[in-house]
Amino acid sequence: MNMSTSAKAVDRTRMSFSLRDQRTLSYAIYGPEEGIPFIMFHGTPGSRISMDDEILHEIGVKMIYPERPGYGLSTANPDATLMSWVADVQALLDHLRIEKFALGGGSGGGPYAMACAAALSDRMSSLTLISSAAPQDIPGIRKEMAWGNVLGYFLSKYAPFLMRYASRSFAKSMLNDPEKAFDQSVMKQVGDTDRRTILAMKENGTFQVILDHCREAYINGAEGHIADMRILSKDWKINYDKIDCPIHIWHGEEDTLSPIQGARAMATFLPQAEPHYVTGAGHLLMEIEAVFQDILISVKENFIDS
Repeated sequence: MNMSTSAKAVDRTRMSFSLRDQRTLSYAIYGPEEGIPFIMFHGTPGSRISMDDEILHEIGVKMIYPERPGYGLSTANPDATLMSWVADVQALLDHLRIEKFALGGGSGGGPYAMACAAALSDRMSSLTLISSAAPQDIPGIRKEMAWGNVLGYFLSKYAPFLMRYASRSFAKSMLNDPEKAFDQSVMKQVGDTDRRTILAMKENGTFQVILDHCREAYINGAEGHIADMRILSKDWKINYDKIDCPIHIWHGEEDTLSPIQGARAMATFLPQAEPHYVTGAGHLLMEIEAVFQDILISVKENFIDS
């Protein structure tokens, strides 16, 4: 997999525009300019920084990464909800003059993608959920979940002041020494397959992109992470029956951050859902070349068929 640290591609990774309420929404674009528009929502925490992979150019997919309020260069929104993000995305589509698009959400970005799909599926060719978070009221969903995520959901729901403190403390650590902060937190939460993926990326030099991605999330504070956890720990109130487009669920069977139980449950109540459970894989599916290629091919085929 031939990748470059996209943080250096300033021309397409520091794009932004002003929303009606004067907040800034920032985003980045990867892949060919004339490629199929695939809007991808980052995880929790996350940012617009990703990889300008050759596979994007080979398959012909243009990935657009918007940053949710409070992350990276996007202005925080103290009143943020899933539905306010839908409005922000509609503004992004108008700004970029995109009528038809494919939509994806990774990890904590999955719920936001489902909310948008329920409102915008008449303009969408497909919805792709990658290692997506699932509703927290699914029975047994936290049984196999890493303790850090279990604690995060609990604090966000029952002791939000402690979650705010923890998020701001982690933000300082990530800005001060991102690799140390990553190793002391994320590496202890992921399973063996994800650890092997991360170690391989450290050896081939591509791990810097993950560090750029994580550090950029907190460049202007922890408000994005705090808002995400507040929103995701509660009832999402998404009308799943309104999602009227093909849905593809991609999930690693050894995922410890968003356990497979959640994906299996979502496959039963999301209309038109087609699950792709990946054996021998964890949370970092997009870092596995063969899986990422299959995801992009699926996105392209659905776009052409729509």
